[in-house]
Amino acid sequence: MLEGASVGLLGMEERAALIGGEVRIDAAPGAGTRIRVSLPCTAHITPA
Repeated sequence: MLEGASVGLLGMEERAALIGGEVRIDAAPGAGTRIRVSLPCTAHITPA
């Protein structure tokens, strides 16, 4: 991982959005927290 890179929820949302995805967070007292990440099935990958 790169120095200074964030792995928090905001970072997850930003990274998902970059490739056309989304992050949904559902929480309820006594029921825990659910984090759902939806990503597109196809991504444009540039060969190195």
